[in-house]
Amino acid sequence: MKEHIMKYFNTVGPINPQNHYFLPHRLDWNQLTDFIEKQYYFILHAPRQSGKTTAIREFVKHLNEEGKYIALYVSTERAKVAVNDVDRAVGILLDELKDRILDTFDDKLEWIERATLLQSYQNKESAVYEMLRFMAKTSSRPVVIFFLMNLTC
Repeated sequence: MKEHIMKYFNTVGPINPQNHYFLPHRLDWNQLTDFIEKQYYFILHAPRQSGKTTAIREFVKHLNEEGKYIALYVSTERAKVAVNDVDRAVGILLDELKDRILDTFDDKLEWIERATLLQSYQNKESAVYEMLRFMAKTSSRPVVIFFLMNLTC
């Protein structure tokens, strides 16, 4: 017998469509896919709590299920505490990247190992670049990463 989960409204962060009421975001997935195929960089800008994170998470899930890309979303939110400390910020970003890889993929342990190794490097300023480069070189499919940033001060 399937357990009934009571849904509720969430107003404090990203939602989980299984637990929360929500309206699907009106992102044009075809347009985003076109941008990705053309290797464009793009920005999704909208007011706070308008569903950006949830929409991107759903799109990332769709891309991974489709199987043409390896897709991740990475939040930079935790790195805000280290705004004046590059080494600490890079360490936080690499931790966030490792968490997202672990949450999304079962077969990318070499990516986790590489991120851990890069966290011990002296030259932290290039560690994120080196990590992204390693991911792209070792992936059998193109890698698409969405960096979620909160730019409010």
